Amino acid sequence: MSEYKKSKYISLRREWKESKEEYNNINYLYEGIEKQFISNVLKFCHDNKLGNPFSESSSETQNVGGGEHSCSLKSLFRKIVVHTHPDKTGNNKHAREIYENAAIAKREGNLQDLLDVSNKVNIKPDINNFTLTELDLLQSNINQLKEKINKIKNSYPWVWFHSNESKRNLILKDFIECSCEHN
Repeated sequence: MSEYKKSKYISLRREWKESKEEYNNINYLYEGIEKQFISNVLKFCHDNKLGNPFSESSSETQNVGGGEHSCSLKSLFRKIVVHTHPDKTGNNKHAREIYENAAIAKREGNLQDLLDVSNKVNIKPDINNFTLTELDLLQSNINQLKEKINKIKNSYPWVWFHSNESKRNLILKDFIECSCEHN
C-alpha cells in the first residue's frame, strides 16, 4: 500500500472513531430529550385545546449509503461470517450480535462499521488491498455520520431542550404549526 493510502486510512479511521463517539453520546442524550419534547408538545396541545400533531406523522427511514459494496467490504464480511454465523456458533449471543451488526453494515454499505465489527472478532483487514475508491467510501461513511449528528442538533427537540424557558413555547408553537401543515 502506498504511504499516502496508509496515512489516509489511519486518518479516516481516527476521524470515524471520534465522530462515532460524538454521535453515540449525542444520540443517547437526544433519546431522552425527544421523549421530554413529545410529552411537552402533547401537554401544550392539550392545555391550548389543539389537535394532536403526531396523529398522522409519517416515519422517516434512514438509508445510509446502501448499494456501495466494495471488494474489501465483501471480503471482510465473508471473513466475519465464517466466525460468527449462527449455523456455526449455535446460541452464542455475542457471536449472533456481531453477525447481525456485520449484516447491517454490509447492507448499508458502511465499511467503517464493518471494520469496527471485524475488530470484535480479531479480524484484521488487508489494508494493502484497499483502493482509493474504498478510502472514498470510508470518507463517505464519516460524512453520513456527521449528517446524522447535524440532523439531531438541528431538530426541534434538540433546539427546544437547549433554549431558555421563554423560547421553548415559541418552539413548541412553531413545531405544532409545521406539523399541522404537513398533515
